[in-house]
Amino acid sequence: MQKVIIFVHPWMWVVDAFEACCLHGYRIISVVTQFETQRIDADWLSEHSDHVIFSSGDAADDAKAISRWLSVENLACAFVVNGLDAAFGFADSLSRHLNNVPVQANNAALFLNKHRLNSHLHSCQIPVITGEEITHISQLSEKQSLFNAMGYPLIAKPSEDTAAMADVKVIKNEEALLNYVSHTLGKNNRYYADRKINSILIQKLIPHTSREYFIDYLSVGAKHILVGCGQYLYDKNRVLRGIDIYSVEQIDALAPALLYLQNVLDASGMINGFTHNEVFITADNEILLVECNPRHCGQPSSTLYKHVYGSHRMAVLLDVLDGYTDGESCQIKFSDQFAGAVHLYNHMTDYPDTLNVDGLPCEHEIISFRGAGQPTVPADFYTDQDRIGQISAIIALYADSVESLAQGRAFLKDRETEGTLFLRQSADRLT
Repeated sequence: MQKVIIFVHPWMWVVDAFEACCLHGYRIISVVTQFETQRIDADWLSEHSDHVIFSSGDAADDAKAISRWLSVENLACAFVVNGLDAAFGFADSLSRHLNNVPVQANNAALFLNKHRLNSHLHSCQIPVITGEEITHISQLSEKQSLFNAMGYPLIAKPSEDTAAMADVKVIKNEEALLNYVSHTLGKNNRYYADRKINSILIQKLIPHTSREYFIDYLSVGAKHILVGCGQYLYDKNRVLRGIDIYSVEQIDALAPALLYLQNVLDASGMINGFTHNEVFITADNEILLVECNPRHCGQPSSTLYKHVYGSHRMAVLLDVLDGYTDGESCQIKFSDQFAGAVHLYNHMTDYPDTLNVDGLPCEHEIISFRGAGQPTVPADFYTDQDRIGQISAIIALYADSVESLAQGRAFLKDRETEGTLFLRQSADRLT
């Protein structure tokens, strides 16, 4: 009997994942949730999926509809892949309502609130960043002594539905904390525009001397398989300038962080599915969890992984399901190609329509270009960062050496600084 993979909320990373399914002979069901719809290309999904469900939010009803379709087509579901943090509870519920489908986690709700997860990990003796949750403004005065003990500056963000640094802010003093909570609790999330912010996590700010890594795992039967790893690259103002994907040799140096994350996944009860995890390693080599996101990684890391490791992360899952590998703890193979992405900021040209990358000394791919709808960012934009609104372009770079990759980064940074990267060739203002 032919097998099916169900993708819950598939979006920007899904092209390569669908291709892997086709190459392995798997059929595809896409389930579009209502958690976030602005980034879903329904027409593309309808064309490339075998079946599409537009969910009303009831996993039990959706499972019945899927089961009927599977029965008519004589198919069996092999796995549910979640594509959005906020949809993880739905994905887990869907897997539980389908027959003989691996469930996602022992307690999916644990992953949906960052303070709840951190508190659970702390109770399991796993080090986490000190923090407190606020659900009502009256709690500020009750917990002010705790915030003072953490020491300003602090960092504040929604406890749930965080993405792309939306509504995340560095808090410098007690007055700024009151202002942030007053203006953030109850408002719509800037990333998930139809969802309210009902709780805020306030944490100790980790010093800028720390390094931040993203580490992706695939869990199958509570066995955690490393499928990708890299580092976030920041400048002196803590502005995200891009990412680097790590080779096998570089990953070896992160062995303590990998062990830490395996303990996190064990303690949190992750059983089946992808997780996109972020950790700090401090100057004292302390390892601390930033986030454990129960979903497939997004862009640009999904595309970059494929170039560096030679295959998509979805292919690793399918090889495990088909018995081609026993799912040993690391499934990373190096393709002799290095890759990274550069985040670029437009300081010079309002509403540009062209990226001037002529002469870029390495292979490249424009992952996103939002400049046409944006004026320039102010020179001091880093004092109030907004990753969603301020990044004007993301360009992926591919090279055969670390040195060539660095040359490509320097080339783009010089053009950004000189004001020759973002150009407007049309006389019309593009909005």
